[in-house]
Amino acid sequence: RLLSVLLSRYPVRKVTANFLNVLLQHNRILYFEQIYQSYIRTVDERKGIVTAKVRTAAPLSEREQSTLRESLSRMTGKIVRLDMETDISLLGGLVVQIGSTVYDGSIRKQLAEMRRHLAEG
Repeated sequence: RLLSVLLSRYPVRKVTANFLNVLLQHNRILYFEQIYQSYIRTVDERKGIVTAKVRTAAPLSEREQSTLRESLSRMTGKIVRLDMETDISLLGGLVVQIGSTVYDGSIRKQLAEMRRHLAEG
C-alpha cells in the first residue's frame, strides 16, 4: 500500500515498481541500497567507468581535478569518476584509491618513509 502511494507521487517504470514490490513482499527492502550500489558498479564496469577515491590535504581546483582525472584515465585506460575528500592529516599531496589499489603521494607518507630510512641508518 505504501508503495502504491509512493509510486503515484514518483512514477517509475513498471519493471522497477515490480522489483520494489518483490523486495517488500520478501522483506528485502532493507537491502535496496546495497542492491542499487551493486547495480551501479555493474553498469559502470560495462561502460568502462571506474571511481577514484581521492583524498587531498586541501581542495583541488576544477582544473587540477580535470588534470588528475585525465592522468588517471590514461593510467587505467578507463573513464574516471573522482570522489573527492579533504583530509588535512595528509599535510600535502594526495592519496588515490581505485578498487583495491592505493597510490599514496602524501607528505605524511613521504615523511614516514624518510623516518624509516633514517632509523635503518
